[in-house]
Amino acid sequence: MKLGFLALVGFLVVLGYQSGVDQAEDASPNLPPGVIEMRAPVSADTPVWTGPSEDSGRDTGGELTQSETLYVLERRGGWIRFRVTEQDVGWSGWTKVSLTRPK
Repeated sequence: MKLGFLALVGFLVVLGYQSGVDQAEDASPNLPPGVIEMRAPVSADTPVWTGPSEDSGRDTGGELTQSETLYVLERRGGWIRFRVTEQDVGWSGWTKVSLTRPK
C-alpha cells in the first residue's frame, strides 16, 4: 500500500510539471485571473514597448510612474508583459524586468 501511495504522489508531481503549473502562481492565490505576479516600476518615466525587444518600438501611450501597479501576465527572457488594471481591458505592454521590482 505504501508503494502505491508513493507512486501516486510521484505521478501527481510529474503531472503538475507537465501541465505547466508555475509554482509561484500557487504561492499567491489572491492574484487576479491570468496574472502571475505584481510588480512596480523602480523609477519615474519607465518606458513601455509594444513587444519583448527594444526593436519592437515604444508604446505611444506614455511611460509608467513609480506608483503604478504592473499586473504581470507573462515573462519572456528579461521582459515582462503586463497590464496596469486589475481586470483585462484589452491592452498590455512590455518592459524590462530590470526596470521593475516586486510589489
